[in-house]
Amino acid sequence: MKHNIHIRGKDQDFVKVMASALRAIRDQEADFATGKLMLGLVAGGPTNELAELREVTEMARAMSDHASLNALLSENVTNTRTRARYGHVVAAVAADPTVQSEDEAAIFTHKILSALHVLQVDLGPDGRDTRSEIDSLAAAFPGQGNAVDIFAHLYELAQEYGPRAGQVNVQSLKRALQSRFGLQLGQCSPELVHKDSNEHNPTGISVTTHGSGPTWVAESQTFHNLDFRNL
Repeated sequence: MKHNIHIRGKDQDFVKVMASALRAIRDQEADFATGKLMLGLVAGGPTNELAELREVTEMARAMSDHASLNALLSENVTNTRTRARYGHVVAAVAADPTVQSEDEAAIFTHKILSALHVLQVDLGPDGRDTRSEIDSLAAAFPGQGNAVDIFAHLYELAQEYGPRAGQVNVQSLKRALQSRFGLQLGQCSPELVHKDSNEHNPTGISVTTHGSGPTWVAESQTFHNLDFRNL
């Protein structure tokens, strides 16, 4: 997770992120190819750069290989900003000393983008609240996946619900998690209890609140005061 990360080929933080993604793809390529594993980038901004990167990942998932993706990203087909953002990703991948050519960089860029899910979150002053709450997702769904994958599922649902509803019934969300992703909430775990919560007014985990405490942003969809201990 990063407070802010610039999606630029010469940004050292982004180059490091792409190097980590490249190692993961190389080490477990079969699991990424089947969808068993996913990559996640969680950051606070900049909004426009993350949105452009997210668009490129969706395009990559729709294309079978890097050549098809490059054709889709040609002039007069895809807008200039999206093409430029893709170019920054390729440059960051090519910066890895183990990548031998531009063509190899393009091949691995397609594989990385196809597995990458970009999540923008509204971070607090130091980001610790959001990090700890995302980590707590794994405790809320014991033995059912890692926190990044679970957050990605919530994010996917938020994208679908966003155009249709401002709020989502908690029971409907539970059914969607179970039927779509096979996720079933476990019993309350000590890791889910906020230090300032009490028995009658628990803080729990919220995917967006409009008051004090942690705030998560998932596209335009808002889950108000979602408390995993009371679901």
